[in-house]
Amino acid sequence: MTSPETAEARRERLEGRLELIAVILLGLAATATAWAAFQGGQYDGQMLTAFTEANLNLNNANAYYNEGTQEYIEDESIFLQYIETLNEDDLESATYLRESLMSDRLKAALEWWESPAGEEADTPFDEENPAYVIEAYTLGDELSEETDAKFEEGQDANKTGDTYNLITVLLAAALFVLGIATSFKVLNVRMAMIGLGAVIFIGSTLWMLTLPVAT
Repeated sequence: MTSPETAEARRERLEGRLELIAVILLGLAATATAWAAFQGGQYDGQMLTAFTEANLNLNNANAYYNEGTQEYIEDESIFLQYIETLNEDDLESATYLRESLMSDRLKAALEWWESPAGEEADTPFDEENPAYVIEAYTLGDELSEETDAKFEEGQDANKTGDTYNLITVLLAAALFVLGIATSFKVLNVRMAMIGLGAVIFIGSTLWMLTLPVAT
């Protein structure tokens, strides 16, 4: 039969081991919590940067589109005047418009339109005309694509940051459970609390390891 002294000694050793395990888990959980909070902050910053760049790109794209529209309206106005002078057999005015007022872009488009390749087009501004390209529209399209990419990047960063923040909450819960575990006098309850804290900590940490790390 086991003496009371021996049983008490074993209980003390077990309690000491449980306290040591709880302390180690608390330290690891605190470190993991700090890392998750740091990563969450990093991704929140990346999200803000990406959305800011997307907004700037969108504003610049709109500016280029407005510039391109003005160029298109100007070219169209000059072209209509040119056609009108031709219809009136005013070759002098037509020559002046073509040689002095037309942009190089419009001249090239007009040459294509007057060639066999453009004979089916109603105007030089036909979409099939490879010679009529407004650079401002091209730049606007490029910035629009960059806007979409940055917006998607910001959404991904936001989602990842939210996940890190959720893991931070779970790890904080593990810290709480492990912190109060040693205050229970009943040994089985203490073991159960430490076990619960360990499960939350390990599960949260494994989940965190699946996430990308901000650089």
